[in-house]
Amino acid sequence: MKGTKTGGRTKGTPNKVSLSLKQAVLDTFQKLGGITHMVTWAQENPSEFYRIAARLVPPGVPVCIDGLEGALVNQGAAVVKAMAAGTITPEQASTVMQVLSAQAKVIEIDELDRRVKSLEDRQREGDRKEG
Repeated sequence: MKGTKTGGRTKGTPNKVSLSLKQAVLDTFQKLGGITHMVTWAQENPSEFYRIAARLVPPGVPVCIDGLEGALVNQGAAVVKAMAAGTITPEQASTVMQVLSAQAKVIEIDELDRRVKSLEDRQREGDRKEG
C-alpha cells in the first residue's frame, strides 16, 4: 500500500542517544549537588536562571501573580511588581498586560454602551413629554 510505513522505530520509542544524554545530564546534576546547588546558583544568577527556565517551561503554563485583584491599575502594578521580583518573565508579564488591556477595553465599551442607552432612554422620555 502506498503511504504505509514499514520498519524503523515504533512511534513513541525513545531515541537511545537522547536517553543517554538525558541520563548523563541527570547524573551530573546530582553530582553537582542536585536541587540544593541549583537553588544556590539561581539565587546568585536570577536573570540567567529565568532565561534558561523560560526555555524549558512549555508555553502556556499558567502564572500565579499575587495582588491581581481590584482596579485594573492595581492589577497592572501587581504584574510589574511580579516581573521586577523575577516571579514571572517579561514575556509572561507582557501577555498578562495584554489581557488586562483587553479587559479595560471591554469595560470601556460596556460603560459607553450603558451611557448611550441612558441617553436614548432620556431622549425617549423627552419625546413622550413633548408629544
